[in-house]
Amino acid sequence: MDVEESQDPSGEAFMAKFAGKTVDDFPDMARGDISSLYQPLDESRQEIRIIRLLPFGRPNGAVHCLQETVSLLDKPKYNAVSYAWGDFTDTVEIICNVTVVQITKAVESALRHLRDKIPTWDSWNDLWIDGLCINQNDLQERSKQVLIMDSIYRQACCTIVWLGEEAEDSAYAMSMIKRLGADSELDGSKPETWLQISDLFEERFWTSIDCLFGRRFWDRLWVLQETTVATGIIIMCGNDEVDWVDLDRAFHFWDYIEWHEPWKHFPDHMISMLTHNKYGKFSTFQYSREKGIMRRGQPLLVNLNSSVTLLCSDPRDKVYALLGISNDDDKPFPDYSKSVRDVYTELLSTKLQHGQNIVTILFSGSGIFQRKHRTCDLPSWICDWAAWSTLAYKPIFFYQRLCFKAAGQSESTVSTTPGSEVLRTKGIVCEKIVSTKQWYLMSPDFWTGFLPRVAARAKYPTGIPILQALFRTVLLDNDRGEMRRLGENQELLSKLAIGFFVHLLRLSLQESDEDTEVDYEEIGPLKAFRLWLSDSVLEEEDNSVLLEQCFLGDEWKTMDIASVVDKVSAQSCYNLFENRASHNQLSTVFFETEQGYFGIGPLCTMTGDKVCVLPGLSVPLAFYRHETHFELIGPCFLLGFMDGEALDLVESGKLSLQEMVVK
Repeated sequence: MDVEESQDPSGEAFMAKFAGKTVDDFPDMARGDISSLYQPLDESRQEIRIIRLLPFGRPNGAVHCLQETVSLLDKPKYNAVSYAWGDFTDTVEIICNVTVVQITKAVESALRHLRDKIPTWDSWNDLWIDGLCINQNDLQERSKQVLIMDSIYRQACCTIVWLGEEAEDSAYAMSMIKRLGADSELDGSKPETWLQISDLFEERFWTSIDCLFGRRFWDRLWVLQETTVATGIIIMCGNDEVDWVDLDRAFHFWDYIEWHEPWKHFPDHMISMLTHNKYGKFSTFQYSREKGIMRRGQPLLVNLNSSVTLLCSDPRDKVYALLGISNDDDKPFPDYSKSVRDVYTELLSTKLQHGQNIVTILFSGSGIFQRKHRTCDLPSWICDWAAWSTLAYKPIFFYQRLCFKAAGQSESTVSTTPGSEVLRTKGIVCEKIVSTKQWYLMSPDFWTGFLPRVAARAKYPTGIPILQALFRTVLLDNDRGEMRRLGENQELLSKLAIGFFVHLLRLSLQESDEDTEVDYEEIGPLKAFRLWLSDSVLEEEDNSVLLEQCFLGDEWKTMDIASVVDKVSAQSCYNLFENRASHNQLSTVFFETEQGYFGIGPLCTMTGDKVCVLPGLSVPLAFYRHETHFELIGPCFLLGFMDGEALDLVESGKLSLQEMVVK
């Protein structure tokens, strides 16, 4: 090929030579490693590389593009592509700068669909896509490009989100998002605006939405920054596209109807399809974009905490991928020569040195993760951010922290120094754990193990009935939907209690293989509760009296379960209870303490661990006490110590505030 032709891609000779051709049509063309495309970039001029897609070819023709270097200082016109990397080893060939190179299939797929959408030769063809525009094999270049990544996406005319090829009814899902987003009258709080949309009551709708948000894009950390700073966003899936604004509107609609009594409008079998739908992943992106626009970024630890479950291939990118949307003055410099241990330790020790940002400790602990899921050995108080990306774990105590005030209004006493592996704090050792058990919501054995104590009208240390304490513990004493403590919404509490009774009866009948014949609506909650107690109570005992003595106690005796039964089905109450409680059982254990308190702790909590309350922290922590120091196991829930009771016991002289060295 003549040099003149390569320098004039708009020329007729170039078009004629490459139009519609595949890589196989050019057996003599140079084939090289992708690194051969890259020349050094001038950091002082904020140089980046962009590619120009050639808008011709048949559907199976190879992607052709030209690469050039531009300076962000010159305000170049281009569009940025945001996508999920996929398998690094799954590569295909394209032609770039008259050289055949290998790129990942995910990049090629995005470029091919964009090429086929471009009918004419114009600036829309100019793209920035990291898989082709950054030399991924050059650690120094990667570090420098990460520093200006926010500027790259912020200055792009548009950011194109590529979800992947059409599959799993994605075309239907995209069309429904566009339809819902474009409906200016749609309001989740006004059922009359959406009850006539028949698709919402079809399984196909919720299944297709679930599949669309089950794609890898929504699990990827880097795209959080990319979508937060983008000027405008177009979402593409196969040949379909939708504006981000339409998706945002649709999301707010779904979110409202999920958390505001969906059982009033949806059949029972669809409730779980709605409440367990993966569309909820969008909330992280929506929140970050909203806050990024309003405040031009948030503190780095806030961003880390809110995105902790998102994935990245390099564990260090859990920090580096968020630098562009963080507004700290002391942000770390991206340095891929540092170990993961050094990056994580230096960051958290710096941020915690004056006792601030203590809430981040709720992500830390040696007992949270199985060893196979840990990124590296870290001091117990240093968060393993990459391990949180494992699907088996959810930071439930962080999410629900605002419901609690275990340390009252006290201020943090945490201190450390940058780079240190030692944390110093004051703390109250409240209880010693004497038994732990794996708990599973659908396991009859877990629940029947408490039956003798329930039947004996045993009391919890705080004076409430044992069964009420168990109910409150598995729900972490709050409704995670409304983020309010149990009892603040009496009607909701009654529904959860009804669902709990149905749950207990179903499990007991499941053991005897009788549940297929039971009509739970006809039985009602009081009889369901009595049937679960079965032989443990006397025949002449009144159902209402049993309920008050074994569950309601003095605190909840005004609960009017009967009036709620007439409004909702037993099945919908069961769905509600199962939805709320099931989230709390993920990778946690149930424990009891020396004084008879119930709690939920990290997966690796063990007998002998101590439950402590630290000043300034709303949630208790479990520790293992070594001879010279404490080891943080992780955050936990301890019913009876979630509202400042530990501080009251210190004031009365029953407990003491002691110095703690944590390693």
